Amino acid sequence: MVALLDHGAGLGIFDSVVGHEPKSSPGRGLHLAMWNASMAPVQESGLDSASVRVEFQLRVMTSMITDPMDGIDPEVVGAAGMLMNSIAGGFTLGGLARAVDVLGAYGEGLRSQSGYLSIGGGSQDGAGARMYRVVDVFVPVVLNDCWVYAS
Repeated sequence: MVALLDHGAGLGIFDSVVGHEPKSSPGRGLHLAMWNASMAPVQESGLDSASVRVEFQLRVMTSMITDPMDGIDPEVVGAAGMLMNSIAGGFTLGGLARAVDVLGAYGEGLRSQSGYLSIGGGSQDGAGARMYRVVDVFVPVVLNDCWVYAS
């Protein structure tokens, strides 16, 4: 959903913003990537259509080869927090969604998970792989009347 990427790009803190999971190293700097994580109907659907909860995974990442090392976590966690605040504040994503399920009325709410990830290294000798510090932000979005039962 372009509206989520626009929230990230609008913060002005990312060196790149892409709508897919990177297969190769995005390089140095702070990066944002997004893709679909899951989809399921919600209980409050209508008689002839189903509303859907779509969860997007947004990955905030930076290279572990960054100076100073003590600045990596504050940068990546701070960026994820700014992103989550922006998404929660844009509750309906400009009227495109019923709501971002911030508190988890239809499953897990807006949340994040920190970790490390090796990206790249697809060549036969494994060259090019780089370690990244990542914070995955999971954004549940509820959309009205997506699936029609009968026509």
